[in-house]
Amino acid sequence: MAKKILAGFVMVLIIVTSIRLFNRESQPAPSTTKTLATERRQSSSDIPTEASEVYDDLPVGSKENPALILVNHNQPMKENTVLPITIMKNGYEIAEMAFDAYYALEQAAKEAGIDLTVVSAYRSVENQQNVYDNSIQEYMAQGKSEERARELTDDYIAIPGTSEHHTGLALDVVDQDWYADEKGLEPEFGQTKAGKWLANNVTDYGFIIRYPKEKEEITGIQYEPWHIRYVGKEHATYMKKYDLTLEQYIERFEEKEKNGTKKSDTKKVEKEGRSSK
Repeated sequence: MAKKILAGFVMVLIIVTSIRLFNRESQPAPSTTKTLATERRQSSSDIPTEASEVYDDLPVGSKENPALILVNHNQPMKENTVLPITIMKNGYEIAEMAFDAYYALEQAAKEAGIDLTVVSAYRSVENQQNVYDNSIQEYMAQGKSEERARELTDDYIAIPGTSEHHTGLALDVVDQDWYADEKGLEPEFGQTKAGKWLANNVTDYGFIIRYPKEKEEITGIQYEPWHIRYVGKEHATYMKKYDLTLEQYIERFEEKEKNGTKKSDTKKVEKEGRSSK
């Protein structure tokens, strides 16, 4: 009898203990949760925000700066946006503000053993229409349907009115060897000595590779290692540092204005070099 009573007591004790353990495990631990949340807030406050990092050295300026004219598929060239144009040594035309910068770039390339040659520069809307139409005809001559020919053309050639070449700030540049072989404007140019040199050095002269790799969804244009665009040295340096396309750079100015960052909080910069011609 005593053994049965003892056994019953032990069973009751086990049940009570189990209930207590279950209740304890199923309840939240407020003190621990609060501590973790506090630590998260403290650690995140120690990390500088993206805005504080990128705005500190954002050059003074705005998307209204002539050197930063944005022309793409979604933003056609405005009719009243006409930059002063001058004639290059090879007969092509270029915006005056980019003239000296390009020839400084060309001279530096020559000193590095590379003879650059411009194969396209300023184009009017009418000329762009001819380039666009000719591309479609060439693809159709290869057996492509008109629809497919237009799709392929759109990958590399801007619709008339939406080409950067309308600004006079864009140049298609290859080296003499590539040009002599009649290879045309192909992505493989980026793997040549000249293509690599351009990618590494155009920033020093105020240019950018306008349509870089892995940015096609942003620019709307396939990789073009030959297409350089003048924006001014300080802007080009910033864009290279943060790996930005011109579209992304303009957005950064807009973000800065939206966040209320005062221009007086940023450093002053010298005027972008205009040709004295």
